Amino acid sequence: MTTGWSVLCLLLLLPLCCPASPHQRGVLNFSQSLRLTQKIRACVQGLLPQYKEQQFGDRLYEDHTVLKILPSSLDMKYSQWISMQDWERLSTAPKYLHTFWVHLEIRRQQMKEFWKNRAGENKAKQLIQAMSRIQEHLQDLIGKVTSQLGSLNGASFPQASPSPTPQVLTPPTYLLRTQDLWVSWKGGYIVLRDLEHYLGKLARDFIFLKAKHRGSPAGRIHSHTK
Repeated sequence: MTTGWSVLCLLLLLPLCCPASPHQRGVLNFSQSLRLTQKIRACVQGLLPQYKEQQFGDRLYEDHTVLKILPSSLDMKYSQWISMQDWERLSTAPKYLHTFWVHLEIRRQQMKEFWKNRAGENKAKQLIQAMSRIQEHLQDLIGKVTSQLGSLNGASFPQASPSPTPQVLTPPTYLLRTQDLWVSWKGGYIVLRDLEHYLGKLARDFIFLKAKHRGSPAGRIHSHTK
């Protein structure tokens, strides 16, 4: 019995004596980032119809307007996507996620200002709180991606610029004026819509990186550097 307990203790202590390699930690981090990205995307997908019903009175509202100030999530050619280096896949993510954070903050404050002391305030508060939670998750994801870029940036990779810490913004006064409300509501919809699209693209990058660094066949499709 004593010998059995000794073996069991050794097995329990083995992970502490032999910590995971950087490669293994990298796989774990990509898994965590993928789960968080998918979680945020699911939150945005759930928020969009509620936002459209509250702001436009129509859960099926659609608009294909493009805001050039937002990161583009247009699909690139597969040959171009598959040939990217690992650090390239994540190099713009902190900046892009920060941009979405900023625009969500502006739209959130616009909603808070407009619905204050108005009928429908309680439903609007739920949307505002949901947007705030998405922002918190985005900050967490920005930190994870920035850390991963640091791991990917070896001696042969250019150093990525860290994303600035998001700060609470005060939206310009003109954005809160009554005559600009339709533009404001429409802008909020576009921000959420494009964020959902971008998170889908980012999730695909994490799926690829997770498979590649785990040594699966998907990771061996293309591993040369430019």
